[in-house]
Amino acid sequence: MPKQAPCAERWMTKMSSNEAINTTRAQKGAGRLDTRGELNVLKHKYARLQKEYDKTLFLYRQAAAMREYNEKEKEKQRRYNKMLRENCPDDIVLLDKNLTVLLCTSSVNIRFEREVVGGAILDVVKDAFGEDFMRQLETGLVDVLRAKEAYSFDTRLYNRLMIDGDKQAFYFSIRLSPTFDDNEELSGILILAHDITQMHNANVQAEEATRAKSNFLANMSHEIRTPLNAVIGMTGIGKSTADIERKNYCFEKIEEASTHLLGIINDILDMSKIEANKFELSTGEFNFEKMLQRAISVINVRMDEKHQALSVFVDKNIPKTLVCDDQRLAQIITNLLGNAVKFTPEGGSISLNAKLLDESDGVYKIQIEVTDTGIGISPEQKARLFNSFQQAESNTVRKFGGTGLGLSISKSIVEMMGGEIWVESELGKGSTFFFTANVKKSAAKKQEYRLRPANRKTLRVLAVDEDPEVLSYLDEIIKGFGIKCDTAICGEDALKLSEQNNNYDIFFIDWKLPKINGAELEGLLKSKRHKDDQLIVMMISSADWSVLEDEAAKAGAHKFIQKPLFSSSVFDIINEHFGKKQQAMEVHEDIPDYSGSCILLAEDIEINREIVLSMLEDTKLEIDCAENGSEAVHMFCETPDKYKMIFMDVQMPEMDGYEAAQYIRSLNLPQAKKIPIIAMTANVFNEDVERCLAAGMDGHIGKPLDFSKIMEVLHEFVGVQ
Repeated sequence: MPKQAPCAERWMTKMSSNEAINTTRAQKGAGRLDTRGELNVLKHKYARLQKEYDKTLFLYRQAAAMREYNEKEKEKQRRYNKMLRENCPDDIVLLDKNLTVLLCTSSVNIRFEREVVGGAILDVVKDAFGEDFMRQLETGLVDVLRAKEAYSFDTRLYNRLMIDGDKQAFYFSIRLSPTFDDNEELSGILILAHDITQMHNANVQAEEATRAKSNFLANMSHEIRTPLNAVIGMTGIGKSTADIERKNYCFEKIEEASTHLLGIINDILDMSKIEANKFELSTGEFNFEKMLQRAISVINVRMDEKHQALSVFVDKNIPKTLVCDDQRLAQIITNLLGNAVKFTPEGGSISLNAKLLDESDGVYKIQIEVTDTGIGISPEQKARLFNSFQQAESNTVRKFGGTGLGLSISKSIVEMMGGEIWVESELGKGSTFFFTANVKKSAAKKQEYRLRPANRKTLRVLAVDEDPEVLSYLDEIIKGFGIKCDTAICGEDALKLSEQNNNYDIFFIDWKLPKINGAELEGLLKSKRHKDDQLIVMMISSADWSVLEDEAAKAGAHKFIQKPLFSSSVFDIINEHFGKKQQAMEVHEDIPDYSGSCILLAEDIEINREIVLSMLEDTKLEIDCAENGSEAVHMFCETPDKYKMIFMDVQMPEMDGYEAAQYIRSLNLPQAKKIPIIAMTANVFNEDVERCLAAGMDGHIGKPLDFSKIMEVLHEFVGVQ
């Protein structure tokens, strides 16, 4: 038993200890249970606080991002406003209620040449534009402040700050608009000024162009009716008289009026093509001197009537044969010469000077000058001289006539030739018109004019003229042929030289010499003749030709040369008497004989058929007529070998000329492929000519018909039998 007690004690002790431990553990467990609850509570609070923190952080970050975005937008807006102020084409000014400048675009500062922000707007504009505009602006500003409504007006300004001396006008459309604050109270005024100077000038130019065209139409009515009246009137007079001379006089006047009318129509057609951008050049080879002669011949009649003197000087360095549109080049020269004749008084002088300016890669730059002693042109007139439908002054049309298109057309042609045209003139002191053109030298072999070698070395020439420029030019021409030449300015000097050098072969003598005139000098020279074959050539101006030709012939003059002088005409005179020309055959001036040849004429208008038949009557050419294209095709198909050529009108009934030409070319006949078909039509534009060629035709003759051109075509395609 004694051993159990300790065990029991030990067990009891252990149990007690266990209970104590359990009790302690229970007590500790209860404490842990309380701490967990508090921890859970804290966890929930923490979770709520975390959510609130996250939300607050998110909001903070959003606010920061928004602030950053707003700052960027403000900076962007500032840059945009700055760019707008610096680049806005309009002038914008923001004013407060006291009319002080709060804000403005950079153009305003530039226009006023100062910083205007902070300044009083009325003082600013007064300094720049004067009191008149200040009062006009003040009226508008007061009206906006009073009525709180926008106010607009247009004005013309002279900016005294920007233009020294001559004032320059600016035109503005100005709008004054009220500005309001958040309470809808008037806070200031916004000024918007839009520069309408270009628009105003364009409107003025458009109005001037419309007015010019209206005046042009009125002028055209007069210009067209005047020659028509002459044609109708002279036709009636010619029909009513039996006197042949009277009839011939009427025919001459009808021809002059018709030529003038044709020139007007050509000008109108050219101008319409230029405005439609359909004006084209047609290049080809031509003789430069002959082109000048052709242009001068057009105005010779008018020069004769006014007894004007014309001198021509051609640079020897300009090639004889060029490549260009010679018709248009001659048109420019004819127009300038025509104006010179028109605006130069009776007895005045005109000169034409052609010179070579430059040569590069086969392209020659030539300059042509036309100088007159006429009425001259003022600086104001020069400014509009080359405009369409305009002349120097409106009363010029009434006094001198004309369409006002010539110089504008000439300017367009010159520019298409790569040149420019201008004028130098003073009112009352005459004018000089200049133009340049780029042309090419012909690749064709140069025609040579040769004298017998002995003649070239031994011939001596004496030129007599009171005009030193004419003498110098003639001396240059003759020496260019390798012939010795002396000059004299009067009859006395010529006689002295003749006595000193008694071996002159040729004398070129001006008919109108001082003291001893041409006829008297010729008689004196003949009385002292040292050679039997001496040649005396009288130089007579075109103005005196018709009057003095018979008189000179009676005085014993046997050779004449018409002024202005050209190297080719001078050479022909010399060569005809002493030498021999070696050149290509030219169309003979006599009417050729085409006996045995037959051509076909397709023309629907009877009077046009009569004109062709009458023109060619003396050539003895047989001509069959067809009244339309269909009839022409039928006649050719029946006898294709009969015809040497076909003159084909273009606009005909049933079958027009284009269709007829194409049909003939399509025939399975040998002659159909090679027979020459020449268009004979009033359609004369380049596109019309090209259409004729595309239809299978070989050439083109424009109406009204030119006899010389018809003869050239006959010579080329028919030939003398």
